[in-house]
Amino acid sequence: MRSTNESFSGVSRKEKRRKKKILKKFSKVAFSTHRKLEDVVQEHFGTKKKRKRSKKKKSKKSPNEETANKINHENSLNNFNEEAEKLRQQRFKDQIKEDNTEIRKMEKLLGYKKHKSNNLPRIFYAEGLDYLLEMCDKEKRAKFAQEDDDDVHKNEDGDLMDKSEDENSVDLEEETGSEMEEDDDSEDEIIENDPDVSTENEEAEIKEDIYGRKIDSKTGKVVENLNLSSAKAKLESLESSKETQEKRLQLEKSIRGVINRLNENTLSGSVKVISEIFSSNSHNEVKQIYADMFFKAIATTFALPERLLLTYGAFMALTHVIVSSEITAHLVESYTTKFFELMQDDKEDEKPVANLIVLFAHLYNFKVVKTQFIIELISRLSKVKSEKFLSMFLALIKYAGTSLKKRDAKKLQESISSLQEIFSCLKREKDTSSRMNFLLEDLDEIKNNHILRLTSKFDHSNLDHFYKLIKALTKNAQNKESELPFGVEDIMNVNERGRWWVVGSAWKPADEKHASITKQSSSDKSFSPELLALAKRAKMNTELRRNVFCSILSSEDEDDAFQKLQKFSLKGPQEREIIHICIMSSLFEKEYNQFYASLVDRFCTYHKRFQLTTQYALWDRIKDIANLKPNQQSNLANIIADLIKLKSVGITVLKIMNFAATDEPSLLLLQRIFYRLCIRCSDSLLTEIFRKPLSSSKNELLAQGLQMFFEVLMKPEDFEEMDDYSLFKKRLAHVKSLCAV
Repeated sequence: MRSTNESFSGVSRKEKRRKKKILKKFSKVAFSTHRKLEDVVQEHFGTKKKRKRSKKKKSKKSPNEETANKINHENSLNNFNEEAEKLRQQRFKDQIKEDNTEIRKMEKLLGYKKHKSNNLPRIFYAEGLDYLLEMCDKEKRAKFAQEDDDDVHKNEDGDLMDKSEDENSVDLEEETGSEMEEDDDSEDEIIENDPDVSTENEEAEIKEDIYGRKIDSKTGKVVENLNLSSAKAKLESLESSKETQEKRLQLEKSIRGVINRLNENTLSGSVKVISEIFSSNSHNEVKQIYADMFFKAIATTFALPERLLLTYGAFMALTHVIVSSEITAHLVESYTTKFFELMQDDKEDEKPVANLIVLFAHLYNFKVVKTQFIIELISRLSKVKSEKFLSMFLALIKYAGTSLKKRDAKKLQESISSLQEIFSCLKREKDTSSRMNFLLEDLDEIKNNHILRLTSKFDHSNLDHFYKLIKALTKNAQNKESELPFGVEDIMNVNERGRWWVVGSAWKPADEKHASITKQSSSDKSFSPELLALAKRAKMNTELRRNVFCSILSSEDEDDAFQKLQKFSLKGPQEREIIHICIMSSLFEKEYNQFYASLVDRFCTYHKRFQLTTQYALWDRIKDIANLKPNQQSNLANIIADLIKLKSVGITVLKIMNFAATDEPSLLLLQRIFYRLCIRCSDSLLTEIFRKPLSSSKNELLAQGLQMFFEVLMKPEDFEEMDDYSLFKKRLAHVKSLCAV
């Protein structure tokens, strides 16, 4: 049966598999050589024919066999061609599908949408693709070709006319050439004397600066001050254009959507959206819309929930830290002015003002505004003795009282006591309402900053939760923004003083009083000529070193010196200069003064970074011990001993010393240090100083060096002449036992 089926079909299954393999091989060859499949097949079988013919010559076959071979060969060729054509068509369809998917992908990325109308989309006109598509139309191409031909003919006729005119004008130019040269000199004289021409040249040198003022480009002097009316007209004309209005509507829609979707879970995503909007649009527009949209959400005729206002405050704090402080600065400024406008209007409902005061409290809780802002807000409101103000003050204490007490309890107490004095006279009046009497009772119950009765009405667990959330989201933020530096008085007097907190904004003092204050503050920093002469002798060459040196020497005690030096607000290397100057000043004294060790200890207890600075400063002096005078060597030993006793530095500060040294300065320095420690420290304090550091494996060499030094070079017999010999001998034996352990 198999042989009969194969004879009917003409080709066996084995033959078909073989042909498919050969076809696959041919398709790979065609793909690699960039040729058609038919050419590869014909080339292959053409070469086989020649081989078969050469073989046929050798082996003679019957004509029937030759015809059968020809028929089989033609059938195989046809089969290959059909399969190759099918493959080519399939590949062509796959490529079309890939192109369509790529086109759809690019349409989504570029924002193209399919339009049912025949008109071109606006985006084609905006990107200049309308002319390109016109060239694809045959009729329009023909019109353009005709117009080009007409232009060519016109240009040819014009060129002929120009040639004839040029030939006729050659003679005229030769005749008038001499006359033109004579007239040049007279024209130059006229131009020099013409006032109109000179003014035009001068006007070309005038330009506008960043503030809109006309200035001279060469000198930089202001020629004409800023015309506010013209600047406002320009802004209004720009804002009235359709494009800007459409963009503004889109921005309002997107920012409104972000605010409407705000909750604890969407805080992070919402901040990213605002950051993208702020970076891709006009900063001024984004600031205004951001503030307007939030004001519409907050200034409602009903009291908003505490959780929602907390969310708003947290989102503004994240915007302040992650996006930009420009947004929050504009928001706080606009809300402050609107807040006072609402407070002055007696007819206005109290709810919008209450929502705003709670928002200000949360902005203070999340460290967007300073304490100065809250205190100035209270002091400015206290000028109006009204029920509305008192309720606002108590609401502010309720929501921000805990934070205000932690950061600046003194100012809080001062503001509360001043308000109690202001409102004390209202108790005697009979016309006061029952609500006012109730608010006055709440105010009187606040004594010695005990505001727990008010703050307990607010659930601080939610505030702590949002504060931790903000801290987690801003953990990896770069260039974190600090609190807004301005206060309420700066905002209310912005027309006189200017927005000094905005980068690039011009600022002038309000009046001569401010100038006198600045002069007075600068004169306060001046020191007596004797101190300045002493600073010069001590080689305090820079202004910073002179100020630090004179501040230390002119102070009454270490607390006074610490406060004076803190006012300089030094950072980094400048801050480290304080410790170096303290140690150098102690060496310059004729007799050792313990004041310098106490001052250095005050800085070391203030922050750990000063301990490392002190250690390096002492090492610098120890390395230079040979160049110091005997008096300075004694002072250095005393200050090292006192700093070790005060635990500003450890005994490990001596690890750079060579305990087997035979040079006299190093030996005397170590003997003086240990003698002062033994005399001035108790047994328990000596145990704390020596035991813990020397028991560590890191300080094994130091322990061995100290043990060898006390056994060989620190003998009690050398100090028999001292008054405290017996005490020293006892304490030295205790120290030796500590080093031996």
